Amino acid sequence: MSPTFPRPKRSTFSTLFVLFFLYPGLPSAFAGGGVMDIVPSATATALISQPGSYVLVADVRMLEGTPTCIQLTADDVTLDLGGHLLRGAGTGTGWGILQSGANRATIHNGVVEDFGGGGMMLGFDAHLFDLHVSGNGARSDGHYLPGIWVGPSSIIERVVVSHNRGSGIQASAFCRVRHCRVDSNGTKNNVGIEVSGWSFVSYCVCCNNGHNSTQPSTGAGLQAIGDACTLVYNTCSGNSAYSSGNAYGIRAAGSGHRIAHNVCNDNDAAGDTSEGAYGIYAGSHCTITDNVCEGNDTTGPGGLAVGLYCIDACLVERNACCQNAGASPIGTAFGLYAT
Repeated sequence: MSPTFPRPKRSTFSTLFVLFFLYPGLPSAFAGGGVMDIVPSATATALISQPGSYVLVADVRMLEGTPTCIQLTADDVTLDLGGHLLRGAGTGTGWGILQSGANRATIHNGVVEDFGGGGMMLGFDAHLFDLHVSGNGARSDGHYLPGIWVGPSSIIERVVVSHNRGSGIQASAFCRVRHCRVDSNGTKNNVGIEVSGWSFVSYCVCCNNGHNSTQPSTGAGLQAIGDACTLVYNTCSGNSAYSSGNAYGIRAAGSGHRIAHNVCNDNDAAGDTSEGAYGIYAGSHCTITDNVCEGNDTTGPGGLAVGLYCIDACLVERNACCQNAGASPIGTAFGLYAT
């Protein structure tokens, strides 16, 4: 059963109340204390330049042409969104929350949506939880950025990421992503969750990414690049590729991954040229056990549909790989394909 996540609650945290929405032309840097009133016509970036704990006390709705909403330039910032909404204008290049030249941010309890640049970009050792991040990344220059991007050794948990124009979550090496729902993201090269080497992804739902694509693209529910990731107890189903792209439930490039207890069903490569649909695609020296990979399909001529595809010296045990189908008359289908 897919997990459900409640909308973030209004916070009662009262260490420090800071409302970031500034008059045009006023300095955008302030920190350390105080409350500022909302001014709906404001278009300036709010800057947090000192470590500390902050709480947003009202919704913020940015106007057309607005840059990044909140920028963090200090290490060790905790930002409680107080159950409130940060909303962009849907276009432009600004982010909802951007950390630059700093690390170790904790952000939680709110909604970030409709920013043209992307939802959130943070340095290493970030901790994100109890957030909704949606509708971001529709940059006016045609580059599609993710809902969330974090640096190495970060933790993302209990986050809903949906309908972003780029990937849902992009996490660097040594990250932990757990108990998240990531769906319906992507316009080109559509990935629900992407992690780099030595990361751990568990109990996530990564579904229907790539469905909004209108140009040649690859779609994946969960993608691991680099080596030695652990991907367990995830549901990665219904992800799509368009035209000449491949569709994957889980794509684990590199080597040495552990892939276990995942459900990777009904991923579909739909187009007019040869492409492939894979429940699980794994690199070399992986351990792949106790997964379900069924109903993955390709409709392109000559397409390849595989429940589980692995490369070189993998251990494969107790997987169910049934009813995967290649387009007739010249498509090819396999439950398990090992090279």
